[in-house]
Amino acid sequence: MKKTIYLFAISFALVFAACSNTEQDITSPFASQIEKTAGDVQSYPYKLYQTFPELKSASVTWHNEKGGLVINIDDRSARMNTHLFATLDFVDVKGAVMAFLGSSEKGSYFISGLDEKEIKGIKLYNYVPTFSAGINVQPYSQSQLFNGLGVRGWSDGGSYAKVNSQQFPLNMDQLYGQLIASEGTQLIFLGKPQSEGFDFPKSEKLNLKDIKLFTLQR
Repeated sequence: MKKTIYLFAISFALVFAACSNTEQDITSPFASQIEKTAGDVQSYPYKLYQTFPELKSASVTWHNEKGGLVINIDDRSARMNTHLFATLDFVDVKGAVMAFLGSSEKGSYFISGLDEKEIKGIKLYNYVPTFSAGINVQPYSQSQLFNGLGVRGWSDGGSYAKVNSQQFPLNMDQLYGQLIASEGTQLIFLGKPQSEGFDFPKSEKLNLKDIKLFTLQR
């Protein structure tokens, strides 16, 4: 009798553990993703899933100069002591790229190899870091380019989004996402997902219309 009770107790414990794991997966669809990348967080320039709001107040112009593209920004508060990113949409099917503009007193940024005739539009995203000892440490070199990565499909799960991208480049080091929604756009830092199919948390109030991905390759 004691042996029967003991075996029943073990069976109940195993079933309970299995149910608990299943419940965790359902209620927290991106918990596993956070766990997988937690060990890499220390090497990242930003917190995982850090968001960058679109800077709508600045006026942006661009023109060709000496084999590249010059971007001018008129908003002084946006270009000082900040980490400024820009997404550049191309006229044709070439897609888009992202550039880290960094910080500039004059509000003028140069990107080598691009032509003004290629550019259809530019959006800016701003992050104001907490300075250590008054030093504005830039995570990337100025005008660092991030290549676009194709998206095969995505879905909006309310509090999270799922993405299926094209194959990651072998030398991919970091990934950013541009979330295009009815309410506007924002950037999100995605770290380095473990596979081309991944998910990440988002605001339930953000009604997604499209997602673009940008990779930093070392």
